Formats: sequence, C-alpha cells, structure tokens
Amino acid sequence: MATKPLELRLREVQPDRLDVSDVLTLLKAYRDALVSVFPEPDAIPSGPAVAIVGIKKGSSRFQIRIAPRLRKSMMAVSRAIVENDFSALPAETRRSLKSIVASLKSARRTLELPAYRRRTPILNSSTVIVINDFEAYSGPTTLYGRIRLTGGGGQGDHGRAELVLGDNTVVRLVAPKAIIKQLGSNLYDEVGVNGTARWDSATNIPFQMDVSSIQNFPKGDPFERLARVTGDHWEGIDAEKYVSDLRSD
Repeated sequence: MATKPLELRLREVQPDRLDVSDVLTLLKAYRDALVSVFPEPDAIPSGPAVAIVGIKKGSSRFQIRIAPRLRKSMMAVSRAIVENDFSALPAETRRSLKSIVASLKSARRTLELPAYRRRTPILNSSTVIVINDFEAYSGPTTLYGRIRLTGGGGQGDHGRAELVLGDNTVVRLVAPKAIIKQLGSNLYDEVGVNGTARWDSATNIPFQMDVSSIQNFPKGDPFERLARVTGDHWEGIDAEKYVSDLRSD
C-alpha cells in the first residue's frame, strides 16, 4: 500500500518570484541529506530516493514520496532539526543541510520539512549547523568541470551554482553574483574555477568552493583548441623524423 505523500513548504515566498532553479537546489540538497544519513554503497535502489508527486496551488508547497529505505533517514533529519542537535548526523548530511540554510538565508525564506512527533522541523537563517574543522580542510586551487543548477536566491551579493567534476563529484560553488552570471552563460559547458575549496578530511573529495574567478574554455574540437593555443610553436618540426630519431637512439 502506498504511503501518504509528505510535504515540504516554503514560506515568505511569492509564487511568481520563485525561480525553478531555487526549488531544484533545495529539493536536491534535501534528497542528498537523506541519502547520506545511512549510506548503502552496495545497494541497488529501486525507484527514486525522493519523488515529487504533487505541487499545491501557489507553487510553494511540494508533495513528495520518500523511498521506504530512507524513512529512517527522514526521521533522523527531522528529529535533528526539531531538537536543534545535529551532532549525530554524518558530516555529509550536515553539509547538505547547511547548503539549504545558506540558500534560504540568501532569499530570506523558511522551509518546513516533514514532522517529527507532531512537531514541524523548520530551517531558516537562524538555523546553525556546525561543520567541525577536523572534518574538512581548505586551500586555494583551480577545479575543472561542467556548470549546472545556477541560482541561489534573488537577495544578497552572492549566488550559488554547482560544478560537476570529471568523476561526477558535485562541488557547491559560492560566488559574487557577477561571477554567477558568467557561470550562467556557461551552463553545462566545461570551465575552470579559481578560489578557495574545502575538502572532506576522510575522503579528500572537494565539496565546496568560494569562487574568485573563472576560466572559460574555447568551444570546439579539443585538438583545434590545442592548435590555437600553441600557435606556430611547432612549425617546421617533422614529427615522423622526431619519433624515428627517438627509436634509433
């Protein structure tokens, strides 16, 4: 028997001012939070982890259905928010919830999650979720990947995006809105982003970056791009003779 749909509700929002990317960012972060509570790397999931099954009038109340394997995770997350105690949640779960709080803060909104013991869990700008220093380290770097899901609210000086690395690792990007606008024009294109990144201490995988600038890659065939970069540097070199000489040494 199908379970009754749960509901997520955004407050302090006008439907005609709600961008679809903001909704997707919040829903994806909530989904990531649930999946990371009790990770099952060897399990083969049947069906979506979190499915949207309805949107109520006004576009700010979303009915969702959570996979049975994640019901325990949902209760753990809701309980942590209601009791304002996130210490029992894994670092990755807290990072996902922290990203939700950051998005809500930039847009001055509140998110209500499925109830825990008839109490409504609420995330907003007042929610404090601590990421301990020993769980992450940071430093300046350049990361390369494809941009997706630009957005992050219409308020404040900064916006958000995601960078998908070559191994499908997703890095959350925070940057001034001028840079976010540049990233938006490179949606799904390959770019390099410069800034200060944070890595998970346990896995050495980057998960967040404060972006200071971006590097655009010219579009087109990669060998054509290489030729444009090198110019006439290799003019006059006989590649076959060079290889033959190497083999004869």
